[in-house]
Amino acid sequence: MMTRSNGITSPRVFRWQQWPQGLVVLVLSLLVLPAMAAKRWILVDTERAVAEVHSADGVVDRFHGLAVGRGGTAPLHIQGDETTPTGQFRVTRINRDSDYHVFIQLNYPTPVHLDRAREQGHISQARHRQLLEEGWLRGHLPQDSVLGGYIGLHGVGEADATVHKRFNWTQGCVALTDAQIDELSDYIEVGTPVIIR
Repeated sequence: MMTRSNGITSPRVFRWQQWPQGLVVLVLSLLVLPAMAAKRWILVDTERAVAEVHSADGVVDRFHGLAVGRGGTAPLHIQGDETTPTGQFRVTRINRDSDYHVFIQLNYPTPVHLDRAREQGHISQARHRQLLEEGWLRGHLPQDSVLGGYIGLHGVGEADATVHKRFNWTQGCVALTDAQIDELSDYIEVGTPVIIR
């Protein structure tokens, strides 16, 4: 959009502060729309300790015995609380050379989590706006705010496999055995939707 001032045409600059909050969330949510058309999606059922691969035809594969954060699950993960955040995510990166064997990173925090953090008083309105602006520029919300980040699905890797069988041991991620994460990663690509509940 162009504006004229003294006969000079220049681009019109939009500022996040001028946008209604719902529009900001909508714009950021548009970044995940391609993922919604994915052929497969992953359901992590933390109560049953199961990760399921779903397609239009139903459940394709199932992985039992997963572990979550030492703090259990929560609708909002705060840095250091060792909870696994619940919600709807998408895969943003797959690292096959991780200390945890394979690391499948999710887009936590999402705009929904950011709104929840503001509503609960974990961040101010100004910080909320700042994080949204940074997210717009980077293509994803920052991973180093009070909400933490680098949440994903991973294997055991260099961790203790015997602990994995007995306890929830992660700092907020979902862990499976190395063999399970290898098999699960074959179903996943960047953009694959993941629901943690």
